[in-house]
This record gives sequence, structure tokens and C-alpha cells, in this order.
Amino acid sequence: MTATPSLVILGNLLVDDIVWDDGSARMAQPGGAVLYAALGARLWNQSVGCVSVAGSDYPADMLERYAEILPPIADGDLETIAAPLDFLGINYYTRNVVRAGVGEVAMEGAEHTDMGWEVYPDGLRDLLVRLHAEYELPDLYITENGAAFPDSRNNGTVRDPRRIAYLGGHLDAVASAIADGVPVRGYFLWSLLDNFEWAFGYSRRFGIVYVDFETLERVPKDSFAWYRDFISAQAGVQT
Repeated sequence: MTATPSLVILGNLLVDDIVWDDGSARMAQPGGAVLYAALGARLWNQSVGCVSVAGSDYPADMLERYAEILPPIADGDLETIAAPLDFLGINYYTRNVVRAGVGEVAMEGAEHTDMGWEVYPDGLRDLLVRLHAEYELPDLYITENGAAFPDSRNNGTVRDPRRIAYLGGHLDAVASAIADGVPVRGYFLWSLLDNFEWAFGYSRRFGIVYVDFETLERVPKDSFAWYRDFISAQAGVQT
């Protein structure tokens, strides 16, 4: 008997919002030429992964736009790729905002993390609601969500109020999606410890535990205590 995968994690999914004439940025709605600006990002960030695991067809607008560069899709390909899942894992950190004729743009006045990523909790809720509405997906888990900020240790403590605000906002977004019927069963923070962040090396700190990379001493940040207390408070909450 051939084993089938029991989970799929879609790495770093982004919500692709559009800058409208009034200067606001919000999720695209069906119809209108302005949506063209978001098609490319949405193809690579959402449609490809979700269609593969959901076993449905790719969106027609995506196939039309990228017909010349997409590999051929033979009969039976989607059925082979798709497999029954126990759950779908989603990594979310930020959104992309795009403008027609320009591409990706930064929102003025928005808060950004040490990675240069906009802090936008509503994007997580929008993403979860959209995936639930457009695809027949199993239980969902947030397998990565967190933020890097320039933390420093002072008198033996690490104050990180911005990370606490980031986590609180995104957990509220998850709760809102659950209230709307999205089957989110769990949330995993990134990350427990400051660690090696790819091309950024040790210069970006995502952890709720501070790591002195010279001595390897570990110091729980304020966000560690906040997250501990948040989890403890959920013990009596029924969903």
C-alpha cells in the first residue's frame, strides 16, 4: 500500500491587497481591471499550493496570464498531486500591497518589523477566511507566526512590547476567523528562541527567549511571560 501524506505546510503565505484610488489598501474583490495588479502575487502565494492540496483546478485567470511560462498540466496530474490531508499548516507574517502599473508598494505610516515587513494582523484573518471559502480544506493550523524586533538586554531583562502587541493582534485575528467558522485548530509561534535567520544570520531576533550568541545564555523576554499567561488563560475557554 502506498503511503499518502497526512499534512501540508504552505510556507509564508501572503495576502495580496490592492492600493485603491482613495489610498486605502484592502483585499481584492472579484471583477474590475484593477485586479490585474494582484494576479501574479496571488498565483504564486496562494493558488498553486492550495490547488495542489485541494485537488481542484487552477484559477482560469491565472492560467491565462501565465500560459506561456507554466509547465504543461497533463491529465491526471492534479489527482496525483492531491491527497487526503489530516490538516493544512499555514505560515503567515505579513501582506503584499500592489498598485497597478507599479507592483509592490509600501504603506505610508504602517508599522514594520526588523525584517521590513508590515505589521498587518487583519491579513491573517483575511487569508484564513479566503482559503476556507475558496477551497475544501481540512483543519487548519498556524504553523508559523511571529516578528523580529531589535531586542536588547537591560539589567537582566528584555522588554519587547512591540512583539507582545504583534502576537496579541494576530491571535485576535485567528479568533475572529474561528468565530466566522474557519476550522483553525492550533497556533504555533515563531519562535521560542532567537536563532539563525537564513541570509540575515544572527542579526534578526524572532524569539520570545533572548539568546546571547557569545555565551549562549538564554533570557526569557517579556513576551515569554505574556504568551505563557495567554496560553494558561485559554485552559477554560470552550470553542
